[in-house]
Amino acid sequence: MDPEKKTAGGEEKRATLRYQDEFLHDWTLICTRIENGLKLGDQLKQALEERASLEEKYSIGLERISSKIFPPATESTSMASAIKALRNETYRRSQQCRDLCETLRSDVLCDTLNNMLENHKSAYDHLFSSGKRIASELQKRYTNFTKLRDNYGIARHNIGQLSLRYHELSRKKSSQEKITMLGGEILRKILELNDMEKEYMNSVDSFDAYHKFYLTEMKHIIDILEDMDTKRIKCISDTLMKVMVYDMSYIRNLQYDSDYVIKSLQEIDVEGDINEFASRFGNSNNIDNHENSVNNLALVTGNQRIDASQVKKESWREICRHMNNIKINDDEFITLSTSQMAEKNIALDNIVDIQTIISNLVNPVTAIKAQKAVRVLFSQFNMIINEGAKNYTDESYLNDTEFHQEMDAILEKDEKSHSMESFSTACSADVATSKNKDRAPDGMPNSVEGFTDTSVHEKVDFQSVYKSFIETIVKLDDNNKLDSKDVENALRIINNQEEGLAESNNCDYYLSIIIDEILRREGNKLYLYLGEELRQVLFKHMNMIMELIQNESNTWLFRKMLFISESLIVDESELFSVIYKHDVWSVVKIWEETILLCISEQFQRGILESDSTELEKFRMLKNIKYFDSLNNVDNLSSLMKRFGIPEIPIITLFTKVCSQNGLEKSYCDRLIHKIKNIK
Repeated sequence: MDPEKKTAGGEEKRATLRYQDEFLHDWTLICTRIENGLKLGDQLKQALEERASLEEKYSIGLERISSKIFPPATESTSMASAIKALRNETYRRSQQCRDLCETLRSDVLCDTLNNMLENHKSAYDHLFSSGKRIASELQKRYTNFTKLRDNYGIARHNIGQLSLRYHELSRKKSSQEKITMLGGEILRKILELNDMEKEYMNSVDSFDAYHKFYLTEMKHIIDILEDMDTKRIKCISDTLMKVMVYDMSYIRNLQYDSDYVIKSLQEIDVEGDINEFASRFGNSNNIDNHENSVNNLALVTGNQRIDASQVKKESWREICRHMNNIKINDDEFITLSTSQMAEKNIALDNIVDIQTIISNLVNPVTAIKAQKAVRVLFSQFNMIINEGAKNYTDESYLNDTEFHQEMDAILEKDEKSHSMESFSTACSADVATSKNKDRAPDGMPNSVEGFTDTSVHEKVDFQSVYKSFIETIVKLDDNNKLDSKDVENALRIINNQEEGLAESNNCDYYLSIIIDEILRREGNKLYLYLGEELRQVLFKHMNMIMELIQNESNTWLFRKMLFISESLIVDESELFSVIYKHDVWSVVKIWEETILLCISEQFQRGILESDSTELEKFRMLKNIKYFDSLNNVDNLSSLMKRFGIPEIPIITLFTKVCSQNGLEKSYCDRLIHKIKNIK
């Protein structure tokens, strides 16, 4: 058949050819094509996996390179800007390589190519075995048909030979006995021939019927194989197209960054840089020309100052030596409020370029970490110390009786609640409280949606209600046979009080009570026997908390719910089985924040352990067992696997958190090693 035909207009039109028309009696050619196509898919899969690994290694190398590029403090403005642009371009390229690696593994390989290969391999194995069985049965029936046909032909031929012999004896007038015996033999052969003819005709009918069945089934199998081949071609085409799209996006991003670097390089002013360096550090520097900007700037350190003129004229090594010899009076420095710092002309940003000093005094790797630490400290400093708020670092306030009374109240409240959270949690809560107080005028509620719900919430002590409810249901056990009075009492306590779980602080307290009960049990497993009615109430509460976690992206509640999910067993069923299908478990951002939170809390614990005094204070405020249970990074990776997250995305997420927050590679490698060893 000619695949191309001439139409009426003279244009060539491709004819549609079907596999079942062309390969019905030789379907093994299609099988060979399918097998080779699957091999091609495997080769492409291996190539893309290797490409993703190379991109990941390239990303790590670029990030390491970017950490080594720092302009020295003696460098002039235009050159320093160009070097910083190059460093940023290198770092962004490393991030783009990492994103490309993750995209290849998740979108291209996992979601597209791998699924096609797995589905097609299993479907092809089934179709091939079915087709082989049908073809084998057809061949078997055809062999039986040919055997009976040949036997029938031989029998007819033998009867014909005996008939000729019979006529020959009759003509020769042989003895009657021989003629009679020969006639009897012929009759016996004829009867056998009749039976053989019936078997032969039955084999013909059987073969014809099965041949029709064979054609029907084979057409169906070949149609499926053709559909598989079509989808395979489209899948490989889509895979390669996705790779090209991501590659082009990667190239465009590189072009944008490279254009910015080129622009920065073109703006380098050689003569201007020479003049700038000479004016900043040369002997001809005239201090009077800068009296409006730097003459009054000085860094207060105890009873001494470092003038801006010293920074200009002395070498960096001399300045560092001079700074080391100065005794800093910390008590005087920390008592300065923002207004006092302004009165004393302390403007740190105008005196010292933090990034420049750090990059000159330490190696580049340490510089990155130090810069991040300084930024975090300054952000906390600016948040806590502000005009119109209490200055907790003021010396007079430290000695104030009111301060000690407030601290005692906080400690007493913490002991009563048993909510042993991290220091950072407490700070977050205090900041949120102060913000709400700042927003609301005196005598007015903070909520702007209405006064009804607010007044109800003020009258109901939800924390007391939830504590009583949890304590009541924990006392129920299998031996009590779920006394109806106890069940009614538990339902009465919580009746119409679920609305309190719309607030995160109540949810936090609710989960904290459960965790306290879990930690009191052997093996950190809390078994509850509630019955149908109470079980539905508890599960309703958990679902409400899960909704609040998702709506507010509350990492703290998320972390507690993770711990409870495998430690709370209600009527022989883990809480995990109830909350497993919730959408929040597929939110990558909250997993990322939880990993970072647990790692930072573990670091905090390690830092405090290095100082016995601080550790003792920490133990006074925190339940160490509670703290360690919530911040177990190793257990976190195990829980992520339980919630259906594969190992490779877990490793990728941990690596991303470590790299973005400047953690040591050795620490990241230890985490990954532990993740791989967790079954």
